[in-house]
Amino acid sequence: MLRVSLDTVIFLFLAVFHTTAAVKSIAAKGNLTCDEYPAGQILVRLFKVDEDSIEFLEQTHTDEAGCFELVGRSRSDSIWRPVLNIYHDCDDAKNVSFKRSQQLSRIHHLKFIPVEEVLK
Repeated sequence: MLRVSLDTVIFLFLAVFHTTAAVKSIAAKGNLTCDEYPAGQILVRLFKVDEDSIEFLEQTHTDEAGCFELVGRSRSDSIWRPVLNIYHDCDDAKNVSFKRSQQLSRIHHLKFIPVEEVLK
């Protein structure tokens, strides 16, 4: 079974405000394992979901150690929630259409950080 290592997954949420619309950013970093083994080359996508739309933000593949890192940004005045989709089935390496979707706020607490810290 595909398992997100919650103790190593860190999710950061930050907001940058402009006079017109807010640019909101989300970063996701983690390590995927299948039955205690690193899950390499797994497709991971980050989306923003609000009341009336779903917007694709970023995608990547895990490295051979199962690690991934994503950063997504969206200009929006509305309140939105990040969703992380993991496309893999540990029991069947050929079945990559399997999708596991997680709301990031349910995986790990979101943390506000100053923009200056991110831009270093």
